[in-house]
Amino acid sequence: MEQVHKKYMHCGSQSLLANMRQRYWPIKGKLMARSVEQHCVRCTKVRPRFYEQLMCNLPATRVQPGRPFLTTGVDFCGPFWIHYRIRGKKPHKAYIAVYCCFTTKAVHLEVVSDLTTDAFIGSLKRFIVRKGHCKNLFCDNATNFVEASNQLLELADSIQTNKAQEKIINE
Repeated sequence: MEQVHKKYMHCGSQSLLANMRQRYWPIKGKLMARSVEQHCVRCTKVRPRFYEQLMCNLPATRVQPGRPFLTTGVDFCGPFWIHYRIRGKKPHKAYIAVYCCFTTKAVHLEVVSDLTTDAFIGSLKRFIVRKGHCKNLFCDNATNFVEASNQLLELADSIQTNKAQEKIINE
């Protein structure tokens, strides 16, 4: 059986058994063919190894129960061309802000006219109006996200000043 295995260029166990049965009917043929293939050094070296993907533990924000969009990720995709059905009107670029809930994997899409900070803040306002406030908002460090974060921190600092607090109390 080993000679036939080498003659047919290290064929698999079923092919080896089929080739052997053309001339002989081996006793316990399946077991013998499998054994010959498994003990062949050349076939063992060529046999692929399947690796299992190592998975790490999920972050705490992904597994804590809560309402949808309490922990959210945001990113832009695009550009997409918006064509109008009006004759002579040129198409415009548009982007989509993708808000993804970390706990439920729900997705909210917002159309954004461009990649500026003001456009993103407008998109964020529309998202908050529809889905409620987020406890955590994750994003990549794109310039529009960083600038929006800076503007929101600046706004929060201006509200916390004594002069602004007095004005709010008086109003």
